Amino acid sequence: MNIYSDYCENPCCFFPGADVLSQAMDCASILFEAAGGGNPDSVNLLLEYGADANVPKHSGHLPIHRAAYRGHFLALKYLVPVTDFSAIKESGISPVHSAAAGAHPQCLEFLLQSGFDANFMLAQRVRKGYDDHRKSALYFAVSNGDICSTQLLLNAGALTNQDPINCLQLALRMGNYELMNLLLRHGANVNYFCRVNTTHFPSALQYALKDEVMLRMLLSYGYDVHRCFDCPWGSGDHSQYVTDGWTSTVIKDTMFCEVITLSWLKHVSGKVVRIMLDYVDHVKICLKLEAVLKEQELWPDIHFILSKYLFMFLMKTSWFGTGAFLLGSILILLLLSSKSSLSEAPLPAEDPGVHGPPASPLPCLHDLPPTAQLLERLHPVQGI
Repeated sequence: MNIYSDYCENPCCFFPGADVLSQAMDCASILFEAAGGGNPDSVNLLLEYGADANVPKHSGHLPIHRAAYRGHFLALKYLVPVTDFSAIKESGISPVHSAAAGAHPQCLEFLLQSGFDANFMLAQRVRKGYDDHRKSALYFAVSNGDICSTQLLLNAGALTNQDPINCLQLALRMGNYELMNLLLRHGANVNYFCRVNTTHFPSALQYALKDEVMLRMLLSYGYDVHRCFDCPWGSGDHSQYVTDGWTSTVIKDTMFCEVITLSWLKHVSGKVVRIMLDYVDHVKICLKLEAVLKEQELWPDIHFILSKYLFMFLMKTSWFGTGAFLLGSILILLLLSSKSSLSEAPLPAEDPGVHGPPASPLPCLHDLPPTAQLLERLHPVQGI
């Protein structure tokens, strides 16, 4: 018989009179080790003999943390009533974090139902142990790709924008549509910026340039598309701007037109811009972006939509008077020219067989060229 393995299962069986409050060199109590083993009878027996559930290990973890992390639900049920919140607060970590980190939704649900806060944040000294300085239990669940735990935390009121690295960014990086949808429906900030960011537009777009489903999901939840069409150079030369950016040492407010026209991304520029135009009213594209878009297969669609937006813009802004005057002038000229051509044509005879087929009826407004064709006859407006 292996006495040490039996000791782990029931530490009070083989050593009568042993001190249940004794600790190992790392300050781990016997109850802490029993919680890690997960045997509910051992945990219950130790508690009956006076074991203290509020004695931390040198790392600050309590027996309740150990049981939650390893998913020992029955042991956890014994430890929750005897663990003080003050001891948990002093430890700097909640058992909710432990259950989420271990991906144990049953334990997590029990803890939340027992009154533990879904928004308990890691203490500063604990965050330093993680490269990303994570804080929330939700971050642990999302980083594990654990949809069930994420749903439980969000239903319990977990906040989605508390960590230095946004939880949505994790879901985007993993390409997990379900996690993305969950987070966005519960208020995740779609317009977040990375801690080290080089772009003028919100960071989420960088993960969606080649994924239409992801891109449309971001746009549907309020992604700031207009920032993608901001450009300080407009119809001017971009060469000086390119020289200053995209180095290993410069953190710069890089514009969308500089990113999407890179040699390894410009092949998706047409599709990305075409999708974006479904979610904006009126935008201007700069010279650099237009030059690349003209090489794309979707340029005719993009050009038509931009022309339509230009017409709507003219009708809605202070240019309404000028735009209406120009459009009206063209319509009058077209009508006059059609009337003059009709007046010069011979009248049709009563007998179609004598003088040939009857003349075509007068044109109506519906027969005029479409608005997009009329707009092309207008003089181009500088900067549009």
